[in-house]
Amino acid sequence: MRITVFKSPKHKRFEYTPRYYDPAQELREERERRIRRELENESGEKGGDYQPISVGELRHNLKFRRPPRMKEQKGGILLRVITLVLALLVAFLVLYGTWVLVRTI
Repeated sequence: MRITVFKSPKHKRFEYTPRYYDPAQELREERERRIRRELENESGEKGGDYQPISVGELRHNLKFRRPPRMKEQKGGILLRVITLVLALLVAFLVLYGTWVLVRTI
């Protein structure tokens, strides 16, 4: 039997609980909740200040939620190309200048 002064740590177990996300189900549940609130408002069961969202307001909100990725990518690519061309031009001028200096000496 092995005698030690310090306790050795026990093995740690990896416990992964998978999660499932269904965006269609989430939209369906949100629609059901909205319909229930509208029906409660119409029947007068609960007094609330709920107002349904209009189609124009919904489109407006969805339009601003999307990130403008294409504009960022185009600008980034253009900047990279310009930087690369300038770096190659400077490298060419430096190498050509040293070659001309060596040849004249």
